[in-house]
Amino acid sequence: MALGSPFWVLFNAAALVAAVYHSTSWFNVTPQAMPIQRGEEFVPGNIIIGAHYAVWAVVSLVILVWGV
Repeated sequence: MALGSPFWVLFNAAALVAAVYHSTSWFNVTPQAMPIQRGEEFVPGNIIIGAHYAVWAVVSLVILVWGV
C-alpha cells in the first residue's frame, strides 16, 4: 500500500516521463550513432527510426495484453 501514496505515484510518473524522453531522443539520434550500410548505400534514417518505434510499440502491446 505504501507504493500507492501520492509521493510514489508522482515519482513513478516522473520516471516514466524521463524514460519516454530518453527513448525518443535516442531513437531520433540512432541513425547518426549507428549508420547501417547495405551494399554501397546507407539505410535511410527514417527507416531506422521507424523500426525502433515499431518494436517499441509491439513490446508495449505485448506487455499490456499479456502482462509480462
